Amino acid sequence: MYVEAVATQLAVHLLRNYASVTFPEPAGKGRLSPAQFRRLTEYIDSRLHEPLNLETLAEVVGVGMWTFTRHFRESFGRTPHAYIIERRIDRARRLLAQSRMPIKEVASACGFADQAHMTRVFRAHLRTTPAMLRL
Repeated sequence: MYVEAVATQLAVHLLRNYASVTFPEPAGKGRLSPAQFRRLTEYIDSRLHEPLNLETLAEVVGVGMWTFTRHFRESFGRTPHAYIIERRIDRARRLLAQSRMPIKEVASACGFADQAHMTRVFRAHLRTTPAMLRL
């Protein structure tokens, strides 16, 4: 019995001091884990100027497309499309306020199809136009 206790203590000592064990971060039921959430937001923010689709976003997180859609909505409180539009609007507002970039270039840098598309989205979400924000 004594040898068994010493062996257990030795195993505990070795694990505590020399093992590199990582535990998965817990996620709420039906939610993205904090690591997935962080990876996804960084991916979206770095590629707002590109077309983004559900399949690619699901691959970034490492889950299927339908699971991704459910977990995304549970984690962010909105659909992936609504979140991406919101991020594009935020970036466009910052660029319009902080730079003298032409509106057409701002639209392109933020992933809108063209200046008219950005204007329609701004009117629908902000009830104003990009040009009015610049004043």
